[in-house]
Amino acid sequence: MRGARIIKNQICYPEKEIYEIKKLFDSRYNLYKDCYYHRVTQAYECLILDILKASQSLFDFVSAISDPKIYITLDDTILHDIRISTSKELEHARNLLKRFDSRKHYSFVGEKILNKAINVTE
Repeated sequence: MRGARIIKNQICYPEKEIYEIKKLFDSRYNLYKDCYYHRVTQAYECLILDILKASQSLFDFVSAISDPKIYITLDDTILHDIRISTSKELEHARNLLKRFDSRKHYSFVGEKILNKAINVTE
């Protein structure tokens, strides 16, 4: 990467580094294909998302995402706080967290490609 230069608005690498650059992008592709987008990884991500949604009474994640000073302080200690909580409001989040801890992730039932024009946040 040290030899990389911007030439005519393009990132250019020395010819002798072509193999290393190709390996870098191949590794990145393989990680996405084999790990990051693996169906089990996706199932756990959905489970964590549901845990966070169910724990919004404990922490307002939406405002934290838009404030960089708060965002950089976020870590997984929220999961510990949910585990030790006795709040009735967090009971659903605790149950989901127990499911996560016991490796009972969501099952994959199907897949549907959404139109990009659809706003999925609503």
